[in-house]
Amino acid sequence: MDYQLLKVNNITKLCDDRIIHDQEGKIQDLQWFDFQLHILCDVLKISIIDNLHCHELYHEANPRPPGNNYTNLFTRNQIFRAIKEKYRSIMSGKNEIVIIPDEEFTSDKLTSEELVKLKNAGLSETNSFPLFKPTLDKDNQCKVLPVSLTDGELIKDNFYTADASVIEMMNRQNQKMSYLYDFDEYEDTPESPIDVTETEDSECLNYGKLSWIGNSCYIDSALFLLFLRMHQNPGGSLAQRILETKITKENINDKRCLPEDADGTSPTRNKEKSADILDRLRLEVRELFLKFSQGVNTNVTKLRTILRECNSHNTRIWATDNMGDSEEFLRDLFQNLQIKYPSETPKLSGTNKLTTYYFSKQNPHLDYINESIRRYGVTSFHSFYGDPARPPDGDIFDDNELIINQNKADLQFLDINLFTIQDKFIFNTKIKDLISTSSDLAALGTDKKFTSYELDREFKNTNRTKIRRIIKSSSINIDEVINYKSDNRAKIKHMKDPDYEFNDDYTQFFKKDEPDKLIDLAELGDKGFDQALAIEHPELDNQTEDIFIFLRKLKSQDKIVPLKIDNIQDIHVDGTKYLLNSLVYWKNNHYMTMFICNNEWYKYDDGPGKRPNIIKIGNYDDLMKYEDEIVKKHTTIYHYVRE
Repeated sequence: MDYQLLKVNNITKLCDDRIIHDQEGKIQDLQWFDFQLHILCDVLKISIIDNLHCHELYHEANPRPPGNNYTNLFTRNQIFRAIKEKYRSIMSGKNEIVIIPDEEFTSDKLTSEELVKLKNAGLSETNSFPLFKPTLDKDNQCKVLPVSLTDGELIKDNFYTADASVIEMMNRQNQKMSYLYDFDEYEDTPESPIDVTETEDSECLNYGKLSWIGNSCYIDSALFLLFLRMHQNPGGSLAQRILETKITKENINDKRCLPEDADGTSPTRNKEKSADILDRLRLEVRELFLKFSQGVNTNVTKLRTILRECNSHNTRIWATDNMGDSEEFLRDLFQNLQIKYPSETPKLSGTNKLTTYYFSKQNPHLDYINESIRRYGVTSFHSFYGDPARPPDGDIFDDNELIINQNKADLQFLDINLFTIQDKFIFNTKIKDLISTSSDLAALGTDKKFTSYELDREFKNTNRTKIRRIIKSSSINIDEVINYKSDNRAKIKHMKDPDYEFNDDYTQFFKKDEPDKLIDLAELGDKGFDQALAIEHPELDNQTEDIFIFLRKLKSQDKIVPLKIDNIQDIHVDGTKYLLNSLVYWKNNHYMTMFICNNEWYKYDDGPGKRPNIIKIGNYDDLMKYEDEIVKKHTTIYHYVRE
């Protein structure tokens, strides 16, 4: 299924006319609600009134009324299109994403009153707490009822609060409601296929541990993985960057600390002040690492305090007791600690090589390309070239570009979204043969087709049992997963001639050595073209010691897609073998770490409700069998090191 996604202040949710609910009919907090979108568009000065039909309705003498008393308001689909018109969109698999730039939400662009508006509507990364509950009205429309989580009673005014006493009561209530750990689930159960034992004298059991405090498992697991590598390789880039390289105004990257002043504004701190805070963050990570190496247990309370003090977009989110994603935290931590990774790669991944294939609006293969992408996903696009139905001759792109990072990087990483994993699973299993054309599916009644939870795709009902069996019994290799592509459908012009460049708004172009001489587009000729599609292929190389693979397998904070990934023991990059050193996996709202030590695998658990511990798992085969193959199904971070 395709989705329209809107990213606001690093929060990504669904934005269309569909209402997402669970099997019990409860509306999920996975979507932007009407009142939030209305406030957002109001602040960003985006009109959401059908001016075509009521162009005289509101004017200076008759201003728009307060609240939600609007007439001819856009639907959520229409609002998405209006926002997209201003900020453009990108495609990720079958899904269209609009990302509103972070700079739109700074005090330079918005007043303190507007920032408060966003905060109160749940559109800001702050430590405010939600106080609303979605429900359906008699017309089957989604309504948001403000409700107090302290007692469940409806309230009249604010959806969000910063009142400490209310927050305290809410926290107590939340402990009863959400993220309630079932500690028995984390014990090694009798049905575990291997014998799990502890060896008291093993050095691998004596590392210092981070203890669970306020949903910190996602932080603790990622830090344990990082500390293990620093301990194993103290002279490596990662360890040296954290242990020895002071963060100064001269070497700080473009992410700054953003403190909130007394008047509610948040001016960007200068480099010197930001560098001071982030270097204290580095020193705290170093202190935690030293305790790890000494076998001393501790926790991340002080680390969170410094993250809160910095108060940037990629620090404040990790400074609360809320749940978070381990892979996202580790990515942001790399950036805050000034870890160097390639910046040339767009979107999420950071690799030393990036190839982009460009397709013009006049490309004769566009129908073939779009149908292939719809059926199999863009990630395996190279495999479509042998399609006997419509085999294209030779290269089918209009232009291509290879970018190679020239700056030394401390690490590389691939950030792989759920849609890519789903498409890879479909294409590399027998499910590929069970995909129906869009016209065949459209001709079927709703009772003759179903949507797979694991694959987010419609299939014929007659194939339901077969597809479930394939999902349960099949897996895909890690080498297939990391060889992925993504598509970008931004409708822009592409310059094919490397000697020329478009101006900022693509209305003219110029020769690079004559930037002041603007040329009319009528003279563009074969130097460029109107772009219909760009396919981007990030590739790893063997120039870094460390490679991280981040898998976005969670559908929500409490649901994961258990598609199995196998043969993870090593990957091959440019003829060089990289060995799996550690991983982080998710189970029932809880993150844990698996790591190799003296050729045996161990599990670290920060111990919510009990003491943190390390237990021995066994060899690689034992790891892959552990708890019904949970590593194959639930891993979100792989860390590989060069052999």
